[in-house]
Amino acid sequence: MVDEELHFKTILRRKNVAKARIYRKSVIDDKKSKRLKTALKENGTFDKRRGNDSTALRIPLSELSPNILNDGRGIANVEVSRQLHSSLKTKPSTNNNIRSKRISSINITKLGVNLSKRFDNTFAATTSNQDPIPELQLNELFASDSGDDNMNDESDGYSLATNSSFDEDEMSNGTDAMETFEITSGGYYDIGDPVIECQYCGANMWYSERKNKCRHASNPKFSMCCGSGKVQLPLLKPAPKVLQHLLFDNESCESKNFQQQIRMYNVMFAFTSPGAKVDNRFNNGRCSPNFRIQGQSCRRIGSMLPMPGQNPRFAQLYVYDTENEIENRMHGFRSKSGIDVNIVRKLSEMLYEHNVHAQSFRMARDRLCEEGVSDLKLRLISERRNDGRIYNQPTVSEVAALIVGDVDTAEKRDIIVQKQCGELQRIDEYHTSYLGYQYPLLFPYGEDGYRPNVRHRDKGTNIRHFTDITQSEQNNKDIPWEEATKRNRLTIRECYVGFPDLFITFTCNPNWPEIQRLLGSVHLKASDRPDIISRVFKMKFDELLSDLTKKSLLGKVLAYMYTIEFQKRGLPHAHILIFLHPSNKYPTPSDIDRIISAEIPDQDTNEELYNLVKTPMIHGPCGFANRYSPCMKDGKCSKYFPKQFQPETIVDQDGFPVYRRRDNGHTVLKNGIQVDNRNVVPYNAKLLTKYQAHINIIWCNQSTSIKYLFKYINKGYDRITAAIVPNDDGTSNQPHNIDEIKQYIDCRYVSPSEASWRIFSFPIHGRKPAVEILYFHCEGQNLVYYTDFDRINTVLEKPSVTESMFTSWFEANCKYPEAQNLTYNKFVSKFVYVKKKREWKPRQKGYTIGRLIWVPPTTGELYYLRLMLTHVKGPRNYNDIKTVNNVKYDTFRDACFAMGFIGDDREFIAAIKEANHWGSGQYLRLLFVHMLLSGSINRPRHVWSKTCHLLTDGILYAQQRIANNRGIIFPIL
Repeated sequence: MVDEELHFKTILRRKNVAKARIYRKSVIDDKKSKRLKTALKENGTFDKRRGNDSTALRIPLSELSPNILNDGRGIANVEVSRQLHSSLKTKPSTNNNIRSKRISSINITKLGVNLSKRFDNTFAATTSNQDPIPELQLNELFASDSGDDNMNDESDGYSLATNSSFDEDEMSNGTDAMETFEITSGGYYDIGDPVIECQYCGANMWYSERKNKCRHASNPKFSMCCGSGKVQLPLLKPAPKVLQHLLFDNESCESKNFQQQIRMYNVMFAFTSPGAKVDNRFNNGRCSPNFRIQGQSCRRIGSMLPMPGQNPRFAQLYVYDTENEIENRMHGFRSKSGIDVNIVRKLSEMLYEHNVHAQSFRMARDRLCEEGVSDLKLRLISERRNDGRIYNQPTVSEVAALIVGDVDTAEKRDIIVQKQCGELQRIDEYHTSYLGYQYPLLFPYGEDGYRPNVRHRDKGTNIRHFTDITQSEQNNKDIPWEEATKRNRLTIRECYVGFPDLFITFTCNPNWPEIQRLLGSVHLKASDRPDIISRVFKMKFDELLSDLTKKSLLGKVLAYMYTIEFQKRGLPHAHILIFLHPSNKYPTPSDIDRIISAEIPDQDTNEELYNLVKTPMIHGPCGFANRYSPCMKDGKCSKYFPKQFQPETIVDQDGFPVYRRRDNGHTVLKNGIQVDNRNVVPYNAKLLTKYQAHINIIWCNQSTSIKYLFKYINKGYDRITAAIVPNDDGTSNQPHNIDEIKQYIDCRYVSPSEASWRIFSFPIHGRKPAVEILYFHCEGQNLVYYTDFDRINTVLEKPSVTESMFTSWFEANCKYPEAQNLTYNKFVSKFVYVKKKREWKPRQKGYTIGRLIWVPPTTGELYYLRLMLTHVKGPRNYNDIKTVNNVKYDTFRDACFAMGFIGDDREFIAAIKEANHWGSGQYLRLLFVHMLLSGSINRPRHVWSKTCHLLTDGILYAQQRIANNRGIIFPIL
């Protein structure tokens, strides 16, 4: 009865300002509807009603809490369902109790009452006009969890419930479904703490990280940690007692010394050495020592015995002269200050007792001590029959094997350690013991680390497999066109959303309370945990996207697109383009002022917003106040701050908004400098209050540079150009042979936050609705894909060699009557292309915008085919496309001429105008040059006069940036 259980949901998430949102969701099962539910009647009594009676009542707040109405001012009615008490009430001293939550304050907006928690756990209540209400305890506002066990239904009190949907069976088992709370729409949105345990692996997760976010599940499932149980993660074994003492006994001197020198102790017992190309040329004593690596780092291992005249190192210390092992390990460090000999001895004994790698090298040592063994090798095995992470720890025989003589067989990643040689071997990164060899103190038992090809443990039962097959076969049936039409499955509106209206930039705030609470307890900084940064920002971003698209915080949204960037600052940020419904467009300056502000709020009337604006939404200061600001280029601010004072919002001739920045005397102090409205970054008060981060919002509907916004949010990865320059102090007379090609390396820059984001498989780009690229080709010129091992004759004999998306469109036009009224680019809104079957089928849900691939006019017939495809509806073959007014033409160009598309250079003008929607001004100018060189334009000056305003796009802006003067104007010649 999963879908049929009665769920009453209560949402309440914690922070300084909170609001209880109570609502009911789900359908009552027929069986449960027979049970009588207690309902609160209008006269304050309780009534027994059927569970399917969902009539809501409007009752005074006094029915819930008489104590709050002592002076009776500013109190409104509250709407509750007849089954509301079922989710609110709990019977004290039973297993059904919901654990009490810590509440900082409650903001009951609809009731006009604000409750602020004091240090003594009392609450100061005020109405919406700040009038005080007498003090009250929390348990006076809502019934406490203590009371008479024999309370009947008519006398049940109310208590704060968790923000989850739970049924009565789960409550009877004492299930704590939720720990997080939701903040009110008027305050900060706090996602809570990661206190929800995954039911499969026990990882601590945030409730907002659950798989199905559209439901408020009482038993949420997570896929980020273990793939919803598909990957079985082992529980960590308790560390050996010696290691526990050194790590956690903070009162011990040995423990303090070990924690301070833990890296040195780990290197002392490591089996492998770090390998890299180290550049020490700049460590000349004039600056602090640095460790610079060029190329890729690796881990390497030597032979079992050192070469004559050399001291043993790393793994050799486990084999060579073990009687003096402690002294040999100490001898490997130049400075022995801080190293405790007793700790070294204890760690050595611990590893020999518990670590399988140390035991394997000890096994090799014992064999070397035997007489008659001359050619002995140690094979470090990578592959396991069983996953060492799951089946406890691997045994010695699973991690190593002794080989006498030549090696017969070895896996790709196995390491063959020679008896004695001067070469170092590189250990493969996918070796199961890669981490265990380098960090023996993190893996004291020699546990396996990462390994590829780990099988999912959910193999699926025969019943599930049969069900999957049955459902796939059932859903695989063709739906008759007439039946689909009757059921309105294909009633999809055309969506051409035009220009975007809002451009929003949302930047992660490392000082968010959720991050500080989690990391502050372990004394870490936000930069130490890029994974936490990425996870918190992902949840905040999802909520922001929901506010914009589903909750229509800034208006009804037709479409949106976004991209996530990291850049070299490390923190993630999102660029969002919002396309609003025509009824929510903002065509006038007054409408823009409703959602965008570029002014400092009044500190006396809105201190909270004032404090939020003065930190993340103030640019700089830069210019004369700070010439070293990152925005400064050539002595001027590249963002044109400070702006000029503006009494009213206007839109300039280029479509750029000039926001209202009044000279009203409001200032803030930043970095010791007083700044005013001229340095304010445009923001929205609601979004800034809820997310408390840098959220820049720009109105862009009438701007002529829309395509540059799309180019900006799709510019790709950050890259750096690394210059390799020798450290020359200028005193050397030696000539330098400069290789300009090798001197600079073009690199992709990946920050830790971006690496974490991609490990979690979070999306980088997103858009709605989807845009499908439609391919087309001339007859017999479709692409054919084959591998290097396929024979050409075999490929050409395949039945599907002539099939493509475009030719399948012809077949769909013959099969479906409605397709006769659709052009190729509109066809995708009603049909979906199934790649495996290479056929079009009627679309059952969603909508998609089709876009024909762009081809330049210089491609000849392919370009003219594209022109015809934008007008011809429902063709069944190529000849139908060439037919105009019942006359079939030999070429697509002739058909275009008959349609009036060419002959007066209109096709070239149309090509430039179409390319202007997505191409930069530089690309348009290059396209025009190709047209001129092709000699196909009959009247070049006419084409120039019709498109000069497009061809000169970007020139004025570039000159203004060079001169750092937005007032420069160049007339178009």
